[in-house]
Amino acid sequence: CMIVPFIFVLRRNLEETQEFNARRHRPSMREVFGTLLQNWGVVVAGMMLVAMTTTSFYLITVYAPTFGKTVLHLSTADSLLVTLCVGVSNFVWLPIGGALSDRIGRRPLL
Repeated sequence: CMIVPFIFVLRRNLEETQEFNARRHRPSMREVFGTLLQNWGVVVAGMMLVAMTTTSFYLITVYAPTFGKTVLHLSTADSLLVTLCVGVSNFVWLPIGGALSDRIGRRPLL
């Protein structure tokens, strides 16, 4: 929650692109919903990706320590250490994967 004011300040100080400023037509809500309806497949795929990402995140951060304790018989500290290592790994590898995806495209990486 502490980041929300920072985001608002950051957004307020960003300049709009020239293309955005040059655009005079403001789409109505009907046009926005029409565009969403025309691209329903992309919208549904995006929603499914968000659901998959959220589910994966919570399985790793919430269920993994429980699984480690009950099934693998790890101590609480070891189970949390494994979860911490996964979090640090995500912190390191996700930006690298994003940069590679921006540079060479997402399809070659998949």
